[in-house]
Amino acid sequence: MITERMLCVIDGGKGLRKAVQHVPGTAAAIQRRQIHKARNLQALLPKVRQAHVRATLRRAYGPPVRAPHGANSRPSGDGSRAPVT
Repeated sequence: MITERMLCVIDGGKGLRKAVQHVPGTAAAIQRRQIHKARNLQALLPKVRQAHVRATLRRAYGPPVRAPHGANSRPSGDGSRAPVT
């Protein structure tokens, strides 16, 4: 029996999802691959909407926006920046 949590990245197939839920049970965290979700969505859209939705998904799935360097720090007495705690 599997007791530690695991991440299972699958393609969205119903049989595969069912098998992952059955074998490791609640230890499995299932994540569907973004490319499969995007392809399935594109297949349902009219051609005129596909480019807009594709760009929107890229922004949504893109890397998180990071704060500018030093945004989470404050000047210290020696002129360097110390983390804000």
